[in-house]
Parts: sequence; C-alpha cells; structure tokens
Amino acid sequence: MSEIKVEAIGVLVSFPLASFPKDLAGTKILYVTDDWLGGSEQLGFSKAAVHTVLVSNLKAADVVMTVSPFLSMQLDGLSSELKLTTPSPRVLPNGCPAPLSPARPESRHEPVVGVVGQLNERLDLNVLEAVRSTGVDIRVIGPRVEATRGYQSRMTAFLRSPNVSWFDAIPASKVPAELARLGVGLTPYADTAFNRASFPLKTLEYLAAGVAVVSTDLPSVRWLASDLIRVSSDPTLFAHLVTAALEEKDDEALNARRRKFASNHTWEHRADELLAILN
Repeated sequence: MSEIKVEAIGVLVSFPLASFPKDLAGTKILYVTDDWLGGSEQLGFSKAAVHTVLVSNLKAADVVMTVSPFLSMQLDGLSSELKLTTPSPRVLPNGCPAPLSPARPESRHEPVVGVVGQLNERLDLNVLEAVRSTGVDIRVIGPRVEATRGYQSRMTAFLRSPNVSWFDAIPASKVPAELARLGVGLTPYADTAFNRASFPLKTLEYLAAGVAVVSTDLPSVRWLASDLIRVSSDPTLFAHLVTAALEEKDDEALNARRRKFASNHTWEHRADELLAILN
C-alpha cells in the first residue's frame, strides 16, 4: 500500500484544552468558540488549565478568530493585560444550513411560537414566562439539561403550562421541517457574560426557515444588524414583540427576505471565509 504524503496548509485549534501540535507546518489558527475562561466551570474544565492553554495558544497563533464580537473584545483585553503580541481577533460567527425552498410543504408556518435547542440556565425564564402569559401556543423542542434545582422547578412548571408543548430532543434531520412550521422563533437568552460572548445557532436557523425572530439583546444580534430580528430583553416588551410578530400576515415576500439574509450566513459561506484566510 503506497504512502500518501499530505502537507498541511493550516492547523485549527477550537477546544479549550487543546494546544497547537508541534512540528506541523501551516498557518496556526486559534478559533475561540465560547467564553472558555468565564464559562470554564460550566464547561466542566479547570479555569487555571484553560487559562494556561489559552495564553500559550495566543502566543503561538498566526490568526486568532472568535465566534462573536464580544469575545474578540475579551481576548483583546486579555492580550493587552498580559502584554502579548498576538494578532487582532477576527470574528467568524456560527452559520446555518442552506435555507429551505418555499415550495416544500413543511415551509408553511403555523400560529405558534417556538424555542429550539437545549433547555438550561442560558435561557431567560422571565422572558419565556412573559410569553406564556400572553396565551399564545408555544412549542419547545430540545433536551432538558438544567444544573440547578430552582431552575429545574421553574422549567417544569413552564413546560407543564396548558399552552406549552414540549417535544424533548428530535433527530437532527427533522429540525429544519420543525423550524419551518413555526410562526415565530425565539432566542430568549439570559444576560450573562457567557451568553454575551456566544453566537446562538437558532437565530440564523429560524431565518433560514423563513421564520420571524424575536431575540433578547445580545452582541451577536447587534452584529447581524438586521431589521428582520425584533430585539428586547425586557420580558413585557419581548412578549409584546412576539404577539405582534405572530399576528402579522404570513407574507411570502418577507419570508423570502429572511431566507435570503440567512443564505449569506450559511456554513458554506463560513467555510469560504476560513479558506480565504488560509489562502
């Protein structure tokens, strides 16, 4: 069997405790995907270990990328504090699948608002409870992974509400069709340092399905800078925005504009951005 020789053009590190391999050629890219330091306990890692590896990788990196603008500012601050001569971080956010065709039957929206993803302390229950109080039908899709008893109790009460349907985890292949049935998609993230540094997948995935979006105020939402996303972190106003979006006529031209916006943020586009850096 003949040996295949491959020369690396780049090496990308995107795990909190992974270091750049030695003696491997190519552009060294550090891709920070979350607030690894601030969220180390939440992620199950030693903060001291994460700090040591992060500083070492910052020193070695040719390119530093982050998933959000807030995270870029954090790393800039860390580099300045430690007097590191590191490249200025670039933002390479999360992406979304290619939008569904409007001709598909599952692209018909229903008069229901939805939350898709893991159910844990990252979600703002004050906001969700305010939406529940409006009486709109709410569809929740995702596994429960709460860590604290108080939050678990409140989440249980929320999911048992008469106007809330919970479907737990579903196969990834079924997610696009479920998203496309929603009338409004919610990104109800709590205002925490970890969430401010994140870039929620669900926001772009709702838009890719042609669905209206209401989100709490996050740097990632501001970075997208689109009037297609209604934004508020005030529970009462958030709930008002949800009902207003749900009452709008299902306008295919507007749905198409959402899909068009998302088409500029697909994973393929993100891959092209990464390849452009390597080339």
